Amino acid sequence: MGNIQISFKPKQKHLDEIAEWMIEEKKTPIRNNANWPSIINAFEKKNLVIATHKNKAVGFYTLSDDNLTVSISVAEVDPNYRKKGIGKLILKEIIKNYAHKEVYALK
Repeated sequence: MGNIQISFKPKQKHLDEIAEWMIEEKKTPIRNNANWPSIINAFEKKNLVIATHKNKAVGFYTLSDDNLTVSISVAEVDPNYRKKGIGKLILKEIIKNYAHKEVYALK
């Protein structure tokens, strides 16, 4: 799968796309998804990292950063894009992004 882009600055459109495929997969309203508040919080705090294909959100990680450690709370990939290495690609970019900062652990 080529042409996957990683962004540390997703837009509202990307959040809406994530909601769409999560609703489709779970067959329940997004407000019933236990992870949705964490996803919204990460988006608002600029701690949502997404993968896009043709400018459509196809995967994401939510992060929390306390200046010493970076924690991953939620990681999801659109069901239509799973088993293609997208989660690994996002993780590699997160590691690369924090490599030059004084972060002691990624968990």
